[in-house]
Amino acid sequence: MDMTEIMARVQEMNAQRAQATAAKRIEVKKTLEAHGITAVSAEYDAYGDSGNIESVRWEPKTKQLSPEVERSVADLLWDVVYDLHPGFENNDGGDGEVEWDVSADKMQIEHRERFTDYNSYSHEGV
Repeated sequence: MDMTEIMARVQEMNAQRAQATAAKRIEVKKTLEAHGITAVSAEYDAYGDSGNIESVRWEPKTKQLSPEVERSVADLLWDVVYDLHPGFENNDGGDGEVEWDVSADKMQIEHRERFTDYNSYSHEGV
């Protein structure tokens, strides 16, 4: 298998993942609207090959969501971020915030990726 074939397969997998995320987004949006939820926000963090959504909040705060609905929201938000930044959980990882205006179906994502940096010096014949 050459690099062209590998890249084609990666693009195909990314397209399939994006389609699955889009379908999931439609279903989660319907569920949130049925519960009267107009906005959702969350923080996420990942490093060392793992990560997750740290917390999910919604508006209005007076509404209650079941653990299953809360998990489906968290899974969707993770998928949206991962589709934009695949592999960000590796090594030093990354973190960020997601805000979803459910009514308008628009998301704002603030994403940060961490990395280790260093300065290297070489001295010969000093």
